[in-house]
Amino acid sequence: MCNMRIAYSFPSTLKELESKIEKIKEQGFDAIQIPPIEPLKEEDTTVWWKAYQPISFQIGNAYGTKEELIRLCKECEKIGLRVYADAIINHMGGDNLHPLIPSEKVDPNLRNHPEYWKEPINVTDWKNRKDVIHHCMGLPGLNVYNQDVEDMIVDFLNKLIDCGVTGFRFDAAKSIGLPSEGYRFWPNLIYRLK
Repeated sequence: MCNMRIAYSFPSTLKELESKIEKIKEQGFDAIQIPPIEPLKEEDTTVWWKAYQPISFQIGNAYGTKEELIRLCKECEKIGLRVYADAIINHMGGDNLHPLIPSEKVDPNLRNHPEYWKEPINVTDWKNRKDVIHHCMGLPGLNVYNQDVEDMIVDFLNKLIDCGVTGFRFDAAKSIGLPSEGYRFWPNLIYRLK
């Protein structure tokens, strides 16, 4: 059994976090978890839930740039501290009036393809796996079983790995079907990452 101590850095920016890594390591942590690093519908670092409404699978937002992420990862590697990214891979930011519809700010390469999205119906029974897997969780749900969407997710995560990220925390992972339920998303993802 692996006992790992992970410091959650929210709401620190990557620059702020870089100045704290020595102290984090001294306190016995093995890793840090950075906030979501995808561009956000609202670039506001003071309200936690706004960090969970991305608009694309790119790197860089109010928490930090791609270059700041690379620098943070290099500095963490020097002292033996791992960097885990909070990855939002199964939903995007919603429209203010119709939260289950993608915001106009969502990357048009995603927004303009109806097959990339779950039907805009909210989960009503959290104990019903079919409901949880196939419906939205208050935001526009991505159809992660679409090959194009899976490819975009894999590309995004591999870019984070290239920056030096060593692991991920997948937000709302319970809304993605498991192999035991007949879905191949997780095995596909695991075997396609660098």
